[in-house]
Amino acid sequence: MKRLAAPLLLAAALLAPDQAGSRDLDAVVGKALFRRIWTVAGASSRQSDGLGPLFNARACASCHEGAGGGQMADGAGLVLRFDDDPAYGRQLQTAAAPGHQPEGRLEVRWQAEPRRLADGTIVTLRRPVPQVGAPDAIAEPSRGSLRLAPGLAGLGMVEQALAEAGGFGLKAMHATLAQPVTEALLLDLGLSTAEHPEPWGDCTEAEPGCRKGPHGSGKGEGGVELAPGIVHSLLAYLRSLPPPAPTGPPDPDGEHLFTSLGCAACHRPELGGLRPYSDFRAHDLGPGLASDERDPAIGQRWRTTPLWGLGRRLMQGRPLLHDGRARDAQEAILWHDGAAGAASAGYAGLPEAERARLLAFLGGL
Repeated sequence: MKRLAAPLLLAAALLAPDQAGSRDLDAVVGKALFRRIWTVAGASSRQSDGLGPLFNARACASCHEGAGGGQMADGAGLVLRFDDDPAYGRQLQTAAAPGHQPEGRLEVRWQAEPRRLADGTIVTLRRPVPQVGAPDAIAEPSRGSLRLAPGLAGLGMVEQALAEAGGFGLKAMHATLAQPVTEALLLDLGLSTAEHPEPWGDCTEAEPGCRKGPHGSGKGEGGVELAPGIVHSLLAYLRSLPPPAPTGPPDPDGEHLFTSLGCAACHRPELGGLRPYSDFRAHDLGPGLASDERDPAIGQRWRTTPLWGLGRRLMQGRPLLHDGRARDAQEAILWHDGAAGAASAGYAGLPEAERARLLAFLGGL
């Protein structure tokens, strides 16, 4: 994309006489950008070009419908991430611009892992095993690990509240919301920004045809496809999103169980006047949830997922955890280990009625 059209800039000047109004207009423009279907370079619309050459989605909203997290049923928002694979880069690209070939097709098979609770109840967990279907693969990819797009609502307010250590992204390795957003623009859509100026996105040196493909960069914008003003508007929209509303009334007894098990140590109910149920820090959750990193210490660490909006996600049948392996809150709890192992074991030892009370509490968040 080259720049905002002149009529839109004129509208900004007329409709935003003060700073607050300017922020509101930025959010409106950003919402449109979030929903925009991007096209490959050379398309008739220079307002929306720069996609690819390789990509996973054509719009931010494709993976974050309604600013929510990804789904498992149709694969929307589910990607295979590598620890910098020499042939495939950081992410498997499953779609391509005309004249280019996708890197492969993402397939997932499931391994059943039964878990016995203290009262004899058997819960069948499932572990995802990602596979790459690529008949013309340029190389055998490293194993990789799945990533499911997280929810975005309320994160702008969290950014303001994080006065102490904490971060964004599934590994909590980003200090600001802008960092994971520009990373997603690069890896998921192949759109370059000032932070990630590579016009070929995630194409590696092993993919010279991709690197030589057409792109939407242009002079006068730092040689990037998305000028800083475009990224600014997109971030303004994301920062304007309010936190998810609870789906049920407060349940003091359920929250007491939640706290007594130790869940609140990481899923902090309050943060800077908000109630996200997260400390936004990374914790070791054990080898069972580890991603495919060269450093196991990094692979086992995950940011505490905020639980606000959990009830709505469960009602919509959306999966949980970083790779979508958990079909409900109980499965998510039982996968926890490492620093959360005692809390998970405590849940497994509860009588059925107390487990139901805790799950009902979580369903109301």
